[in-house]
Amino acid sequence: MRKSLLVFAVAIFVLGAFVLAQAPGSGPYSVVKTSKVGGDGGWDYVNADPDARRLYIARTARGSMRVTV
Repeated sequence: MRKSLLVFAVAIFVLGAFVLAQAPGSGPYSVVKTSKVGGDGGWDYVNADPDARRLYIARTARGSMRVTV
């Protein structure tokens, strides 16, 4: 029982590694542009608007909240 569980876990790990190692350009999405989101704080949620072709990033910092588009 223990050996079969170990084999199953290794098989799942190998399958996951195979799925993650697929070619990055094989899906419908691609990286078109990268930019740095500067300032204090960090990001919280990201929302994409495909019709407007915009990416909304909710930002949080001490005492303030803002959205970077």
